[in-house]
Amino acid sequence: MSASVKRFYDAVSVDETSAGFGVFLDGRAIKTPGRAPLSVPRQGLAELIAEEWRGQKDKVDFAAMPFTRTLYQAIDHASARPEKIAAICAYSGSDLLCIRTDNPADLAALQNDCWQPLLDWAEKTHGIWFAPTYELIAQPQPVTSVANLRSVLETRSDLELALLQRLTAVLGSSILALAAFENHIDADEAHALSTLEERYQEKRWGSDAEAIARRAGLHAETDILHRTLQALK
Repeated sequence: MSASVKRFYDAVSVDETSAGFGVFLDGRAIKTPGRAPLSVPRQGLAELIAEEWRGQKDKVDFAAMPFTRTLYQAIDHASARPEKIAAICAYSGSDLLCIRTDNPADLAALQNDCWQPLLDWAEKTHGIWFAPTYELIAQPQPVTSVANLRSVLETRSDLELALLQRLTAVLGSSILALAAFENHIDADEAHALSTLEERYQEKRWGSDAEAIARRAGLHAETDILHRTLQALK
């Protein structure tokens, strides 16, 4: 997909189709790079996409269209449910919230204070109990807990799974992604929790412009993924 192309349409509309709600340019349905119809199950989400296309000037700048780009990727990768569920569950052994340190003591306390409530929530809400580890390698989690995570994921749509898989990868945690999806935490808190140790080290040793820019990009992506998932409800 090119970064930008000359604007080639006048009118943008949202119409209901047999597959949900589609976005149309001069009456022609938008298609993803994979040639799938850009169709979503909620009109509100389709309107968010349509507004991005209406807001383009002489050129269509895809870099300035986060909802469109996010849905392009999700729709083109919305098949293969078992693989997506397996990919999300695979994070259980190395979930960010479980990788702890015991030194320095203040960082260990910060991790426990900030991360443990999310693990407690997952256990109480979904029967997903993930044990923290002080090892740097992946540690298997209880089979029952992974099965319970799988059961939760199996209730989600193909599109939701595609978005959840990406959000899990961005946050480094299936628990954080699930908590954000269920609005137990918002996108800002999810991002803050996922970058807790990095920001701690930054306070001790100083900031790095490249790291700050990378973190800002992940924050923006977390926000768009979260807003897209909420719009699907």
